[in-house]
Amino acid sequence: MAQTVPAWSHQQRLARGWPVAEMARQLRKAARDGGDRTVPGNDAMSRSIRRWESGTGGVSERHQLHYCRAFGLPAGQFGLAALSNPNRRPNGPNLRPARGAASSAALAAPGLRRQGPRDTVDLYFLLGGINGLMSQAAQDLGYSLAAEELARAGWAYANVIDHQ
Repeated sequence: MAQTVPAWSHQQRLARGWPVAEMARQLRKAARDGGDRTVPGNDAMSRSIRRWESGTGGVSERHQLHYCRAFGLPAGQFGLAALSNPNRRPNGPNLRPARGAASSAALAAPGLRRQGPRDTVDLYFLLGGINGLMSQAAQDLGYSLAAEELARAGWAYANVIDHQ
């Protein structure tokens, strides 16, 4: 019988002996290691973990990637991988960028002016708008849960820049 995602994530956490607070720390560390500096603090993350494990809300793709990194699983194996080695650490080759992936520094040619948002407020404004558009597209395609998650993310960006 297939396991539900809340049961799977709960089992993975307990197999490592991690209380919710430690899982929150591990997710935040995995996010930092992956270059994501926008995850909330430990208290907010702990509330999210409890919500996810109770089945109240779905785990976004972003957080699924952080879970995989924290559990030492290949990216994309969230909810699928068997609990074979819970003590494995996430520093294996399975989380390296895909072959041919280049960093933004490698793509920047010398002497070219950087194009794009000038500051964080501009960037968050654009990201909020893009999330709103993607939310509408997801809704039109019949993916209502994805649409809700994208809309929430868009409003989160708006709240960060105090944009009404």
